[in-house]
Order: sequence, then structure tokens, then C-alpha cells
Amino acid sequence: MLNAPETVFVAWNTQLQSARAVHLALPALRHAEEVIIGSIDPVKTEWRDGEDPGVDIAKWLSNHGCNVTLRQFPSGGQDIATCILDLSKEAGADLIVSGAYGHSRTREAIFGGTTRDLIKQTDQAVFMAH
Repeated sequence: MLNAPETVFVAWNTQLQSARAVHLALPALRHAEEVIIGSIDPVKTEWRDGEDPGVDIAKWLSNHGCNVTLRQFPSGGQDIATCILDLSKEAGADLIVSGAYGHSRTREAIFGGTTRDLIKQTDQAVFMAH
């Protein structure tokens, strides 16, 4: 793959949109030197997402040959888009992989949201899937 990212930050929240984005980005993830699965303010419920959100996707990516690191981060009161951008910059990520429109597009258009904020910024490359 030409110009494959060396480090990829995956914004993981256990929703279908995140899983779809990771699946579609798999060719780039397989060529990356490091894939960081970042879960911000994870909700840990054994009956819903397992005991550790992100472990399942990290195992799946490892089985596909990816060098994966799983990290969980507190938001510290910041909005999620700012956290994703700051954490990916801190990690030296060349690409952010994220699900899009976890809420309705109408709600995001009126109130804003992570998807809109990630699309508006121009500093970092973002791969999104809905």
C-alpha cells in the first residue's frame, strides 16, 4: 500500500459505526506499524460490551496481523472530538479511524457532535464510516 499510515488511532466506542469503520479500514490497519485502539470514558458492563471495551476488536485486529495497543482514556470533561484529536496527536497518529453519526444526522446538525467536529478540523486525516 502506497503511503500507508505508520500509526493509526482508532476511536472505539463499541457501536456498530465504529466496528464498520475498523472493518473498512482493515487494509490500511494491516499495513500500519501500530494501531492504537482508544476508548474514551468506556462504559464497562459485562452483559453488554464485555468487561473491557476494546479487547474484542484488539484481538480481531491482532488475528489479522496488526500490532495493536489498547488504551482507555478519561475525557476530563472535554468533548469527545477534542479528546480524539488530542490523543491521536499525542500518539503521533497519521490517521484517525472513527465511526460516524452515532446519533441521528438531524440531532448532530442542530446540536453538533463528534462526527461534525472531526469533519470540520483539517489538521489530521480521518477515515469515517457510518
